[in-house]
Amino acid sequence: MTVTKTILFDSEYVKLLDNNLELSVSKNTKVGNELSRTKLVEMVQPDLHSTLLNGKENVTTNGQNYILTEGKKSITWEWDEEPITESDLDELTTYINSLDETVQIFRDFENKTYKVTFEYLGENSSWNPISFAYGLKVHKAKVKIEQDDSILFCIQRKNDITDWNIRHIDLSPGQVFDVEKIESNVCYVLFSQAVSVGGTAIDKHECRKQTSASIEVTNTSSKPCKVIQIYK
Repeated sequence: MTVTKTILFDSEYVKLLDNNLELSVSKNTKVGNELSRTKLVEMVQPDLHSTLLNGKENVTTNGQNYILTEGKKSITWEWDEEPITESDLDELTTYINSLDETVQIFRDFENKTYKVTFEYLGENSSWNPISFAYGLKVHKAKVKIEQDDSILFCIQRKNDITDWNIRHIDLSPGQVFDVEKIESNVCYVLFSQAVSVGGTAIDKHECRKQTSASIEVTNTSSKPCKVIQIYK
């Protein structure tokens, strides 16, 4: 068994949210940095991998840990004896193509490889569930940096592992948007760029616990800003 972790995360940033969630953000990433495993037992938080995509036993939810907010990354699945079928690849391809992301898909059933690459362009103009929430149920899986200084957020669930939901939206520079709180007991909001919330400046990569029914968010940066809600 081998786990490879060459994507570095900022040790000074780590945020523990009420012992519910732990957030971290990558730092100084380089092309070729990766997070990978070679065995299913090495997956993070296996309880999150139980939901099937349209009944396909070989296409399941993943850990939903990593969200790209700048740059470019790829995800690769490889298999040996696992019973992956062409139908499984068709199902995964249909799902990925339904996302509000510009993607490139490389599938090679004969050589047992499936790879998707995407660049963050800020294309989610309305609320969507977390992108790339499904993947192949295989031993070998890898997230790889495809552009220097790409930024990944890592979201680790500490308690009530399967109860959390994630949705996201991208705001263009200068855009004003009312972020409404879903009826839930706990809700956190994470901003990938500098914003103004009700006139109060908030730095990039900051996270706030949302208690108001709605907050007015303005993207004050020159880049697309991903707003992420994590709630239960």
